[in-house]
Amino acid sequence: MISITICDDSKLEIERLLVLLKEFDYKKDKISIQTFNSSINLVKAIESGNVSDIYLLDIVMPGLSGIDIGSFLRERNKDVCIIFFTNSTEFALNAFEVSALQYLLKPVKKSALFSALNKAIK
Repeated sequence: MISITICDDSKLEIERLLVLLKEFDYKKDKISIQTFNSSINLVKAIESGNVSDIYLLDIVMPGLSGIDIGSFLRERNKDVCIIFFTNSTEFALNAFEVSALQYLLKPVKKSALFSALNKAIK
C-alpha cells in the first residue's frame, strides 16, 4: 500500500486534491490518503510515528511552512517523496533545499499531479 498525506490550511484545496486523487489509477498498489489542515498537527503525527510515503504540502501555512515540514521530514527520512503545491513560484529554490520531487502551482492540474505521483511511486 502507498500512503499519501496532504497538508494545506485550506479545506477547499484539500477537497480539490482529494477529487483529483479519486481519479488517480495506480494498478500495482492500493493508496491510502490522510489529510491535515494544520502544519503543527501534521508534525505531531509524524513525531508519533505516523509517516507516509508521499507528502503533498502547501508551502504558505500558519505555524510551520511546507518548507519547514519538508526539512523536518528530511531529517527523519531521506527517501520520503515531497511534492509542494502553492500559489507562487517564489519558493521554488527553497524546495530544492529539501530535495522536493516536484513543485506544482495552484490550482493543481490533474496531469501535473498524476505525473508527479507516478514519479514518486517509481
